[in-house]
Amino acid sequence: HSFDYKINIESDIDTEDIFLPPLMIQPFVENAIVHGLSSVRDGGFIQIHFEDKTDYLLCSITDNGIGRSAAADQKSQREEHHKSMGLQVTAERLNILNEKQEESFLIADILNEDGSVGGTKVELRFEI
Repeated sequence: HSFDYKINIESDIDTEDIFLPPLMIQPFVENAIVHGLSSVRDGGFIQIHFEDKTDYLLCSITDNGIGRSAAADQKSQREEHHKSMGLQVTAERLNILNEKQEESFLIADILNEDGSVGGTKVELRFEI
């Protein structure tokens, strides 16, 4: 199924001066597509946002998918032949890069006003 996306980089970020190691964001975007948006028939959306927080660069990845709990239920109903290591490996890489940060990334459901799940948000912190 198709989806739309938007990438926002705040204007105060010097993209020529900041370097992100390869494939640090990819596993989270892939999870949003494969697990979050796989059941969304129309109107799937992913937004990637970069923001300078003085001590670190904040990258937020949000989707309007089914949320973590429903995605976990769907995953458990399918027979898995391998265990995905992408998030674990990326978390380890982030922790190595971010010597000062205790929390290198956070994953949370986005809640609608009525309390239903409206997607997932991932926040990645990169020391700069």
